[in-house]
Amino acid sequence: MSEAEKFIRKLKDEKVEGIDVKMMPLGASDLDLMEGMDKKSKTEQINITKKLIKRSIPDSTDEEINDMSLEFISGFQDAIMRINNLDKKEDKGKEKEEFLENIRKKQNLPPA
Repeated sequence: MSEAEKFIRKLKDEKVEGIDVKMMPLGASDLDLMEGMDKKSKTEQINITKKLIKRSIPDSTDEEINDMSLEFISGFQDAIMRINNLDKKEDKGKEKEEFLENIRKKQNLPPA
């Protein structure tokens, strides 16, 4: 086992609208989806949220996600933020944007 393997994502127990759900924290490969989320339209945010839910609940199907009641969408958004430690909006939002910008610079990508 390498040192990095100790940090691999593991399922976490979370509550979504009072329902227990096993959710997978997002990984580095998911950062692109979340970048600039607050600047996107509501439709784009819902589509991204559906992708994030799919990635957070690995055994879910596209059909299950598409058939999910809208009343649960914001609950999943909140749960995804909590399990990824991004729920402190002011502090974490600024830190997250700086973190994403640093990654973009290291990869020689244009600023968002």
